[in-house]
Amino acid sequence: MSCILEDKECLSFPKDPKLLGWLDDGDAAPKKMANFDMKSLKGDWIKVYGLDSRYDCFECQQNRFYTDKEGGWRMDTTFRLPRPRGLSKTSVEPPLQPNTFSWPKDTKVPDVAYFQNDLTEEVLVDKESAKPSMHTTGRTFGLTFWENYYIFGQGDDFQFIRYIGHTVQGGYKGAFVVARGQTLSPESIDKVKAIAKEQGLDWKEFCKIKNDACSVKEEGAKGSDVGEFVGDANKYVKFMFDRQEKVSK
Repeated sequence: MSCILEDKECLSFPKDPKLLGWLDDGDAAPKKMANFDMKSLKGDWIKVYGLDSRYDCFECQQNRFYTDKEGGWRMDTTFRLPRPRGLSKTSVEPPLQPNTFSWPKDTKVPDVAYFQNDLTEEVLVDKESAKPSMHTTGRTFGLTFWENYYIFGQGDDFQFIRYIGHTVQGGYKGAFVVARGQTLSPESIDKVKAIAKEQGLDWKEFCKIKNDACSVKEEGAKGSDVGEFVGDANKYVKFMFDRQEKVSK
């Protein structure tokens, strides 16, 4: 897709050259926390809550922040899209192994119930005087994206992040909470809710990300055959969104 849409431009699509590269978010920029230390993000995280159902609520999202050999920061990201025809198949995708997206050595690559998406983003840490905490770039679904990250809340086991990003096709924004494990303690959830309120975010609009999919298990015969969705993107999108779960309170 990257070759077709961007590198060789075999297919034309609506795009705005003004959207090439990072942009200043201006008055729309959220207020970041002061004295942010990038080292606090180092290591493995799992997304547990997300705000925008179009971008933040994919199942089994994992992030790893690390430095490369040259000392630059990188972020590995993985997330899943459900495959309707596979929901009676075996779901296999354990937590990411260190520095790799590969399957476990003792696991055969199965006919899985999900389409796995893996990407690596370049991370540039901003100065304290800048509006964002950091900005990132990478490619997904064939398009280059540029995002500004705003770290505006932290706890012992979580990070609360807002972002504003775009491709050459247009912009988007959202927010999410990452944790060291698949869930947060009740005390941490209370802190996250308080931080969301301070930011003017409605907690009831957040989804609870399904992380029970990050395992090896039999899904059971509860899906539909893919033929029901062929040629009907709207039906598939509804299927995917119907699997999302809003927070209860």
